[in-house]
Amino acid sequence: MPDVKVYYALLAAKQAEIEAAALNGTLPEALYGIGTAADPLTRLPKRVVTHLWITSLDNWEKNSSAGATLMALPRVAATRILDATHRVATIEEVEAEKARQAAQKEQHDRAEGLLNKRHQISVRVPEN
Repeated sequence: MPDVKVYYALLAAKQAEIEAAALNGTLPEALYGIGTAADPLTRLPKRVVTHLWITSLDNWEKNSSAGATLMALPRVAATRILDATHRVATIEEVEAEKARQAAQKEQHDRAEGLLNKRHQISVRVPEN
């Protein structure tokens, strides 16, 4: 088992690498999100990476299969990349996942609308 201190040092370095690549424009904008947060020392707002798109890889040791694209916090993304279960997603993978999510939402909304329509009740009010 690797030394825990070494692992967390590597994890912090990977997270810093991911955030630096996003903030300096090395990564395409479609692969990450930027927000603002208060700096803990100065309490001034600073730009931070809010999420990064990653794609799973085949990894028999970790029992993960390739192909799932998801949005993760920078720390989680760094952990998965360091553990060799994921990699930074491509723009095409992100677009395909967003299209899949939109289609799934549309299908869900359509099914929910049909269900609500089926449960509507018509009441006749007698005229006086």
